Amino acid sequence: MRAKQILRRGQVVMLSALTLTALTAAGCIAVGGTDNYTQPTLGRQLQDLKVARDTGAVSDTEYADAKSKLISGEVPRKH
Repeated sequence: MRAKQILRRGQVVMLSALTLTALTAAGCIAVGGTDNYTQPTLGRQLQDLKVARDTGAVSDTEYADAKSKLISGEVPRKH
């Protein structure tokens, strides 16, 4: 009985993960094309960079380097 409960929990977790993946992937698909692109603000870019550091996607060194480049304007910005 315990094994069935563990299996069901695993299935629920897997189904939840697949659903989340499908929903987020669907939002990434562009249909019809558009030239309307809004450049993220400097604040948004800094917030995203901080999240990347906090989650371990970038090291503290990479974070500091990227942050200084964003602030100084070294990173090319699409207009």
